[in-house]
Amino acid sequence: MVASGELIAGTDEYIAKQSEVLSLINDAKDAQNELRQIEADRIQYTIDRYEELLERTDNYVDIIQALGNLITDAAKFDYKTGNLTDMGQATIAIEMTAWQENTEQLRDVLEERQRLRDEFASNPDFGEQAFAEALDANDKQIQEYLSNIKGAADQIVEIGITIAEKQLAAINKTIDARKEAL
Repeated sequence: MVASGELIAGTDEYIAKQSEVLSLINDAKDAQNELRQIEADRIQYTIDRYEELLERTDNYVDIIQALGNLITDAAKFDYKTGNLTDMGQATIAIEMTAWQENTEQLRDVLEERQRLRDEFASNPDFGEQAFAEALDANDKQIQEYLSNIKGAADQIVEIGITIAEKQLAAINKTIDARKEAL
């Protein structure tokens, strides 16, 4: 090294400093790669936890709907008046719960879809294949929740139609009985 503080190329000091600089550059690249891996692991962890939560919620909704399926039409309606019994009201409550749970889950899945898109747009390390797979799984969840929502709504409408039919039958029975009495 000269008095001005400059290193002279080819000297032992120059080669030592050059090695130190290259070592620091390699350490910085390694640290950057580690940060990228940590971010990728964080993304995967978030996706895994989200999928576990959805699975647990799906199980909850399935249990509620299974309970509703155990209630027969004979238990849902008063055969004399066509009105709903307590079990019929419980069936509507179960279907409404299923509808609400699926609607909330659909909203969460749609929000997750937006988060995936934002993550893909802002994170170059979030690969296209991982993005495509995550969107595909998200699409399947959306379709499932839409189907469940429609099923619950159809059940509620069917109960309403059945109430009207049974009440009409009860009224017609009363009319026929009065006609015979006259």
